[in-house]
Amino acid sequence: MRKRHGSVLIVALWILLILSVLVVSLSFRGSIEARIARTLYERFVADEQMRSAVYIGMGLIEADEEPLLDTVNDRWKNEDIISTTLANAGCDNVTLTITDEESKLNINGASEEMLTAFFMRAGNEHLLDGEPEDMAAAVMVFRGIGTKKGPALDLQKKGRPFYALEEMCLLPAFKHVTAGQVQEYLTVYPQKGNIPVVNINTAPLNVLAAVMAGTIGDDAVKKELLTAIDEYRHTVTEDGAPVHFSRKDLSAYRLLDTVGLTREVKLVSIAVQFLRYMTINSQYFSLQTTLKETPGRSVTAIIGPSTDGAAGASSLAILSWRRQ
Repeated sequence: MRKRHGSVLIVALWILLILSVLVVSLSFRGSIEARIARTLYERFVADEQMRSAVYIGMGLIEADEEPLLDTVNDRWKNEDIISTTLANAGCDNVTLTITDEESKLNINGASEEMLTAFFMRAGNEHLLDGEPEDMAAAVMVFRGIGTKKGPALDLQKKGRPFYALEEMCLLPAFKHVTAGQVQEYLTVYPQKGNIPVVNINTAPLNVLAAVMAGTIGDDAVKKELLTAIDEYRHTVTEDGAPVHFSRKDLSAYRLLDTVGLTREVKLVSIAVQFLRYMTINSQYFSLQTTLKETPGRSVTAIIGPSTDGAAGASSLAILSWRRQ
């Protein structure tokens, strides 16, 4: 009888042990599933906040009081206004940066002279490492356009525009260059058209210098005009308001008068050529939103004009969406 009772006790202990293991296993599994669910939920919330931030940025651009005039002083460029708008919308966990794509040099339309001048200036400022002439030639050949360097077997010819800066950086001439090094100054938008369009109010000096290099004329006269334009952009009115170029200034005589230069024939000739590439109305923008707690997670959207076929009204649309 004692042996029988002992056997029953052993069996009971084994059953209790198995049940304990099952309980612990189920509890552990439930804990893991809860963590996964919480992680997925937090990721979903973060993604939605970043998505919302992009649409908030689009709203700021479309709400511009002067939609046909873009300057560095517009509301969509003001960090305080952006932060306040995001916080009011419940998106205070993300940051948003809006960049005017037409403040950059479009590699799909820039001439070989413009590209060479930009890469040379960037090299002198230690921004890039490479041979300027080879880099410019590589871009031209990729687009299917002849180059002054002549045919080169190691250049890739696609006969189409670049879809992303990363494509350019894959070319042999750019082996020491990353897209991050040039995205502040170069763009691939718009991808149609043979003439690069640059906003004279928002473009950095080295972009304007590259465009100026594409004009025909005396280098000293080009430098004089470029210097005058840059100095004007850094002046303020008597009441402290920053100045900017208006649509009227996009004529050669008016531009020279505005920046305080004479209507000398050489200056007029270069101004006419230079203004061919200038605008004050930007239509393409880059919106980058990043999680504050996880800087490595971000979304970059490119927005540009879109025509509503039903109403025929021009509006902004998302052209590219990249997640990191």
